[in-house]
Amino acid sequence: MDWFDQDFVVVTGPQGGEWLEAGRTVSKKTGIPLGLEALPRSDPRDGIHIGSRGVALVRPDGHVAWRMPWLPVDPARELAGALTTLLG
Repeated sequence: MDWFDQDFVVVTGPQGGEWLEAGRTVSKKTGIPLGLEALPRSDPRDGIHIGSRGVALVRPDGHVAWRMPWLPVDPARELAGALTTLLG
């Protein structure tokens, strides 16, 4: 996919708008550029395993670095924590 080649990418299910907003917030606060993409549908056969409201954080090389198949109370905090852990 053309989404993955330079930056981490936040990939959400079709009802993951809160994750996209969290990605914008985290990118702005940290200065880390994040791609933001929503899948048009959620199908377990796709192999992404995030459901309709979940998220995957994909590394620039296309590997899934982190995922959460639900929407927590504070998605920005969860996403920022994942990035902090990944980037040390």
